[in-house]
Amino acid sequence: MILFDNDGTLNTRFSCWRYTQQALGIFEPEVQSLIDDYHANKINYEEFTRYSVKRWKGMRVDDFERVINEISLREGALDVLNYFKNHGYHVACVSSGFDFWKSVFEKKHGFIFDAFLANHVIVNENGILTGEVDVIVTDDTPLKNKGEQLKKLCGKFGINPSESIMVGDGLGDIKAFELAGLSFAVDPTHDEVAKAADHLVGNNSLAEIMDYFKDGVYNHPLDG
Repeated sequence: MILFDNDGTLNTRFSCWRYTQQALGIFEPEVQSLIDDYHANKINYEEFTRYSVKRWKGMRVDDFERVINEISLREGALDVLNYFKNHGYHVACVSSGFDFWKSVFEKKHGFIFDAFLANHVIVNENGILTGEVDVIVTDDTPLKNKGEQLKKLCGKFGINPSESIMVGDGLGDIKAFELAGLSFAVDPTHDEVAKAADHLVGNNSLAEIMDYFKDGVYNHPLDG
């Protein structure tokens, strides 16, 4: 199994959450206050997520999907996804963002993930957001961090975590890096992320990952 982070890894936006709200004109001072409170440890990630989605009550899911559709993939992303899929890997995505991206991506690019774990925003039968969210993935909750999600997916696919590969770019990916048998940090902005990964990938193309494999089999010494 190969598991990808979304924001800043598969796509070019470090935070689709921020970008989407700015594009929709709803990135207000209250939103920045939420960010400040989270970074000051006044609220945890799950609280941050619930407060965010509560503000969106009454908005249309179509508007969010329209903006997400405008976000570019990182160069080489689709090539990498198809490479591993074609070599028999389970290809999955885990994101502490929202699951709007899944349907938009699969519809736009014709690629179907074997699993996609992200926070599920509740939408009613009329396509209106209810202001509620099912928080599945967080950066700081012990049972919901990406390391735990990696273990769950390994259980689902019947493999050991040591047989899995994790690709990410942020601090929230480190727990999964530590459990995976192989890890790639994509253009990381934090030293901790770079040090936690087995290999570093620059910002030119995600296709660089394929250079470490031959016929789908890892074929490269560890960095450092």
